Amino acid sequence: MIIMDDKNLINGNTALNPKRKSYYPSKEEEYEKQKRENDKRRKASIEKRAEKKAKIIKYIFATFIIGVILICRYSTVYKLQKNLLDVKYQIHNLNMENESLKVQLIKASDMEKVEEIAKTKLNMVTPDKNNIMYVENTKDYFAKDTKENVKNKNEDLIIKIKNMLF
Repeated sequence: MIIMDDKNLINGNTALNPKRKSYYPSKEEEYEKQKRENDKRRKASIEKRAEKKAKIIKYIFATFIIGVILICRYSTVYKLQKNLLDVKYQIHNLNMENESLKVQLIKASDMEKVEEIAKTKLNMVTPDKNNIMYVENTKDYFAKDTKENVKNKNEDLIIKIKNMLF
């Protein structure tokens, strides 16, 4: 179709030139497609390796933490056992000292032995009738607090507080 106009002269068809695709892909497209697939495979294998490494590191870390906890517990048990042995040793030593003190007490409680030590080491003498002094102890020099006295003291305190306030 030809349209003649003073301004525009158009010869032929006005439709665009369509691009035609061939049914067979070109070598460049095929190469790009293979390259994309290889990149995807490579990235997937790298991600799998990274995941495996992350799992291994997690297991190693967990094993390390468990090991540290076990060592701490064993050290605590060891300290407790050591403390127990120390206490048992101290108890044994105190029992031995107690036994020796009992033996010394039995030796010292013998009246003849006490009298002998008093005469020889302390230069004491046996009292005569002239050296004896009698003391009267029938009087009660110490006042005893009875429940009534304590009660009266408490009542007196309450009465004093009442008088001060009112």
